Amino acid sequence: MTTPPLPDPIPPLPSEGADLEVGAAPRRARRCRRHQDREAVAQCLGCGRGVCRECVAEHEGRIYCAPCRNRLIESTRAAAAGPRRRWGPALRRMTGSIAAFLVVWLLVLMFGRLVLRIPTETHDGTMWEEVMVPAGGHE
Repeated sequence: MTTPPLPDPIPPLPSEGADLEVGAAPRRARRCRRHQDREAVAQCLGCGRGVCRECVAEHEGRIYCAPCRNRLIESTRAAAAGPRRRWGPALRRMTGSIAAFLVVWLLVLMFGRLVLRIPTETHDGTMWEEVMVPAGGHE
């Protein structure tokens, strides 16, 4: 996130008693954004409004009003911190993995119980002898 280029700083108004250029029309005094009864000594580079001596906030050698300076500091902090990690996607993947593991575990458990229900005669071969030899007959 890049910040837009800042305009060139506007020089402060001349102090009282300072001589204006000959032939220049007198400028209407700018007023402070927060203190309308005070004359502005500078212009905020963020919003362009006037600020008095009490409201001037400096950041990296440039003049801002307090709200613009706070916004600028927050944006630089957010940019320096990088993107915020969101836990939602990671939790969904983890929950899905755990659910899949439990389903596979239950299937293996049910298959094992099914195998245990098979009679032992099937394994030792005695069941096949009864099937192959007719009842009452000899080989």
